[in-house]
Amino acid sequence: MDRRSTLVGTAIALTTPMAGCLSEDDAGESAPDDGTEDDDPPETTDDGLEYDVHQVGFFRATHDPLEDDAVGSLEVFESAADAHDRAPLEEIDATDPSATEEFVTETDFERELLCSVVTEWPNTSDAAIEVDALERRDDRLAVTARATGEEVGDDAPSFPIALVRITVEDDPPAELEMTIVDGRENEETLRADVS
Repeated sequence: MDRRSTLVGTAIALTTPMAGCLSEDDAGESAPDDGTEDDDPPETTDDGLEYDVHQVGFFRATHDPLEDDAVGSLEVFESAADAHDRAPLEEIDATDPSATEEFVTETDFERELLCSVVTEWPNTSDAAIEVDALERRDDRLAVTARATGEEVGDDAPSFPIALVRITVEDDPPAELEMTIVDGRENEETLRADVS
């Protein structure tokens, strides 16, 4: 699963460059808590799929990581090294780089799929990404990821980024289909090969 490894690398890349770059003021501007502690069990869907969401942080309006008119972006990684090489982390405000690194290194790429998701929130308030639907459709995983946050702050957008880890055991899908919904309810469906 080459794409899975790529996601891991992105996660590591996101955390490593920021480890020494956060001031105390920056650390106070973290994205909302994703509602899970490190020791919490993964979320489980009705059909038994397990997943975890880790909030990495956010890009500020000065660095728009999305292409023109894109609602979001999806990256699947083959390895931690691949993710590290491809992640655009120089401009990200990381909430807890060590937690992100741990999330990536704990991923078992033989039985788990790791991806990174970025979308837009319409103002500078803290924002996060949550998974609000996940199902297996034959050889495809279909996921919906949605931006959430507070409607306060100025009108400059922010771009939350999260890692989503999905347990696939020994039956990996061929494709990941993710519908990303931004903070203005725009949506876009992206697809990535994962085998």
